[in-house]
Amino acid sequence: MIKLRHIRVRLRRKWLVEIVVAILLALSGWWLLHRPVTLDFGDFKQAITLPTPTAEQRARFNHEQTARWVAIPQGDGTLLKGYRTENQAFYKAVLAPTINQYKDYLLRCSPTEIINALTLVGYEAFRNYIGTEFYRWGGDLFDLDDPQEDGPRHQAAYGLDCSGFATLPFELAIGLELLKPTAPGMEISSKGFKLYCQRTGFRDTGGRNGGGNHYRLDTAELANMGRVIFSLAQNARPKRRQLRLLQPGDLVGRSGHFGLIVEINHTFYFLESGGWVVPQNGYRPVRADKALAWFAKTGPIEVRRTLPDRQ
Repeated sequence: MIKLRHIRVRLRRKWLVEIVVAILLALSGWWLLHRPVTLDFGDFKQAITLPTPTAEQRARFNHEQTARWVAIPQGDGTLLKGYRTENQAFYKAVLAPTINQYKDYLLRCSPTEIINALTLVGYEAFRNYIGTEFYRWGGDLFDLDDPQEDGPRHQAAYGLDCSGFATLPFELAIGLELLKPTAPGMEISSKGFKLYCQRTGFRDTGGRNGGGNHYRLDTAELANMGRVIFSLAQNARPKRRQLRLLQPGDLVGRSGHFGLIVEINHTFYFLESGGWVVPQNGYRPVRADKALAWFAKTGPIEVRRTLPDRQ
């Protein structure tokens, strides 16, 4: 009789566990379906708060400012002419002072948390100051890219192209001494990439003259960095098991265009400069499952990672 009672108790417990699991799975499915596809800055709390631009800052840093025309002597006696970006001035005046206020906090964070925070504040800063369409052909944070004679907004003083944005948080992390150029994953910063090339023999390319580009990575180089987490064929949609592999700082794209994965409210989103996904959604972060599916409509894509796997 005692044994029978124990069996009944165990069965009740088993049923109770199964019921609880079923409820949790149902709630999880509901949450996955009802997470916002896009979020705007201001709708969620960030690790770094960007101050409101002053009138003086808006007058200096905006979408309409024209870059300086330069003519750089080449070894063969020719001149490399074009408009060179002035993003480093924006970095020194706006980004560095803002982020440095949170430096003690960031130094206690993991690399993925640092890169996530810097991606979000960097994107928000360029969007708020330079404009929602801050894409600029040949634009990187430290103005390493060759001056440009043509291309979208090639005359603009401020702005980032897709690879300039994809490397932005890594450049910020090195520039503000939050991470070292020798740290795992930092090979997609210019200082880290220089060390990587010296160590491996990998070539710095992407310059207008067919040579190097001051160790400023372009999409062809990003397509060879790190390791592939998963791939999507054209018109494919990511599976849930693939989405669970994502982490902040993951590169999404292929040679020609890349964006970045960020984490907001425990959900993964996608950000880019230019491209096909974010511009169609008010230049706001787009939930990763939707973003990757929309991106894959343009061709096959990969999710690549240079940072260590998050524990």
